[in-house]
Amino acid sequence: MMRFLLFLLLIPHGHGFRSSWKLPSPVPHVTPLAQSSISNVPNSTSVQQTSSLLQPVLLQRSSTAALSCMVTWATIQYTGWSIVRASSVVGMISALAMSPSFAAASLCGSFAGMSAHIATSQQAALLGLACGLVLYVWDAQQFQMGKGGRLGTIAYAGNLMYYSLRHGGPSPVVKALFHTLTPVTASTVAVASLVSFASKRPSQLLHQAAKAILWSSLFHRLLVRGVSLSQWGLSSACIFVASFLVRTATPWKGVVLATSLVGFLGSFTPWAAAVYLGAFIGMTGRANFKLRNLLEATLLSSILLELGLLPGFGGRLGFLAFLGVSFGL
Repeated sequence: MMRFLLFLLLIPHGHGFRSSWKLPSPVPHVTPLAQSSISNVPNSTSVQQTSSLLQPVLLQRSSTAALSCMVTWATIQYTGWSIVRASSVVGMISALAMSPSFAAASLCGSFAGMSAHIATSQQAALLGLACGLVLYVWDAQQFQMGKGGRLGTIAYAGNLMYYSLRHGGPSPVVKALFHTLTPVTASTVAVASLVSFASKRPSQLLHQAAKAILWSSLFHRLLVRGVSLSQWGLSSACIFVASFLVRTATPWKGVVLATSLVGFLGSFTPWAAAVYLGAFIGMTGRANFKLRNLLEATLLSSILLELGLLPGFGGRLGFLAFLGVSFGL
């Protein structure tokens, strides 16, 4: 943790940290690659401008995610803290010391560092670096912006790819998925999900029918696995309260600090995972996310949480929140 703090103090000016450290002033909504293509004739000025933009925005955010992943992993290994507490502490420090874009990259890296499949600090650094690169691409394309759990989904995808490569292909991941849902349930959920997304605008009736099939399949699997309704209800309540707290605190504290603070407080309770998941749902933009959407996202994500879908992967809680938000909208 001390190395992380020293890193924050030693980074030179103009690399995304608070107070007098500011990002350069590029043309709004223009990526570094687009900047380099403004002029058809390359010259030293355009190359220098592209380089000055590429270094802080891409390399610095990726290295921030890599360092955050390493710090989170090391904290879990050597302090005995829970994965939620370690990640949320890194998130709080990042929110207080960095600008919002860099704090988001750091939080994404901390999610990756929650993985149980990281064996060394070098692996943590590579995984965090990959997550930072993916985050940069998603941000440049404005992909899934405003959805809660987006950062966790990036970390989760990175963890799944790393696990698959390390264990010789995707078969272990598929086996783990089918162990949780069974092939029939998994296939039903997959088809219902595709139909639900594809029919949302053309046919609301088909969209609602697909969602009903999705809900019934998952709920049936929940009962088969022996999860009590009271346990599911308590988990749903924790998720809802946490998401409400984050949505309330975000205008005053910022989304990264609000999420990390709620997660940190929740880490002292037996429902830390549900609280952190709810905090991610609360990161969703307010524009099209009403109370009904929040309730749907809460109930679906709580079912997935209680099913224990693919445990041990960093970013899993954010991914479950992302699924809940996507179907709740």
